[in-house]
Amino acid sequence: MGNAGNSASIKTDANTSKVLMELVLKKSGAGYVYQSDDLDTVLSGNLPEGLQLLATEHQGEESVFGAEDGTRLVALKRSVTCTNTPVSTEIDVAAATGVLTYRIDIERIDAAGMTGTLSVITDISETRHRERILKTLLRELSHRSKNLLAIIQGIATQTARQALSLDYFLTKFRGRIQSLAYSQDLVTDSSWRGAYLFALTERQFSAYWPDSETPISINGINAHLSPNATLHIGLALHELIVNSASYGAISAGINSLTIDCFRDDL
Repeated sequence: MGNAGNSASIKTDANTSKVLMELVLKKSGAGYVYQSDDLDTVLSGNLPEGLQLLATEHQGEESVFGAEDGTRLVALKRSVTCTNTPVSTEIDVAAATGVLTYRIDIERIDAAGMTGTLSVITDISETRHRERILKTLLRELSHRSKNLLAIIQGIATQTARQALSLDYFLTKFRGRIQSLAYSQDLVTDSSWRGAYLFALTERQFSAYWPDSETPISINGINAHLSPNATLHIGLALHELIVNSASYGAISAGINSLTIDCFRDDL
């Protein structure tokens, strides 16, 4: 016996193909307009909301996209008709939800009894929105990186002025850069919102007060610091801590540490 009972042949006709094509278009998010050489719409499908006039109005490009973009789009279509060279363009359209961006791919169709211009319209608003956000983030990152490099340059210059030897310079410079890294970690963890004073103080003390059995007691106002203030105050705390660890109370072996933070209205 053959396998005819285990399989079925599928016959397709023009209507079935059209239905399947419409489903594919909906899945892809693309719509289309097929126009004659006079730009009368012959066929259209899956047009985004707000672009429906392209299917019903003669040369509806200006009604949908405005005079400037509509005229430009008509000129592109006529150019494709004359040169048979496909082109792509992007047009922004104001909508209730914001600005929508459409990519329109235009090409000449002259085959299978069809002569005209096919425009495939794809909503790329989300892609362009992500690109704009990424560009904004990159600009912000560049700005913050320049600020950070300026601080490092200042640290290097100040340390060099005070250095009596290369070893002295390296020791001081490494300590200050490490302090800067501690502060930067807090800023980064907060998504560049800054840091709280208590957390900054504990982080700066961590290398010089590692004994968890005798925690640091911090009292008063836990001020929230801007990213730039976090870096600079962190460096100031580092200098105070290093002095105490070298010549002051920490070097003397104290077994408790209390920090009081208060507001000065002067």
